[in-house]
Amino acid sequence: MLIPNFFLDRYTKATDLMIACKFYSMIGSFTKRNSKGYELSIKEKTLADICGCSVATVRRSMQRLCNDGLVISMHRPHRSNGTLGTYIYTIKDFACDRGYFSINKRAFEQLSPKAFQIYVWFCRLRGGSCNSFYQSLSDLQRITGVSRSRISAIINELVRLRLVYKQRKKTRCGDYTDNTYFVVVYIRSKRIYKKMSHRLSGAMTQAYKSMTYTNKKKLIYYVTDICKKSLAHYIKFLYINKERCRP
Repeated sequence: MLIPNFFLDRYTKATDLMIACKFYSMIGSFTKRNSKGYELSIKEKTLADICGCSVATVRRSMQRLCNDGLVISMHRPHRSNGTLGTYIYTIKDFACDRGYFSINKRAFEQLSPKAFQIYVWFCRLRGGSCNSFYQSLSDLQRITGVSRSRISAIINELVRLRLVYKQRKKTRCGDYTDNTYFVVVYIRSKRIYKKMSHRLSGAMTQAYKSMTYTNKKKLIYYVTDICKKSLAHYIKFLYINKERCRP
């Protein structure tokens, strides 16, 4: 999920930042668009549950986002029975071809707004192929404006949730120096290999038993021929490599 760099500088309140990032996490290739931007629909109660705050806090944050220009317009359509429906927001489109960073979508479900804000800062500070950063607690306090004790507690929470990994480093004298932190931005889904069901295995066994003797002989000959050809190719490959390795 791509987030523009200026979000952290513009939205200093944790709830505003979390809602703004949540809006951009909902944008996809099939999101409806109009002449002003993207059209998104989400309940205020859902945003309050995600942020861990009240609906009134969400409304105040939405008002600030509207004044800032991120939310261009918002309206509630009427249902067929006359009641008001879910808010439809028009979100401003920002180009993410440069000046952006990535975050993990799991952070919305597991973090409070303040912890989410610190995690987003970590995602912006990370660099290199290892997604690591090495700023000290004093540097993080100066960058984020959060106290050292609060940052230390949030780091322990992020480590427990496996969104950040911490590596302690020692100097040549044996003293501990600034830690190195590795940010988990993307988790590759594990491939699931399904075992063959007993029903399918039994059906294959039954099909083999129902074959005639001639068909069984043809099947065994075909499989044997494939194995012989594969073995011949492998021996040829070994022989060629052996000839190449000779001085």
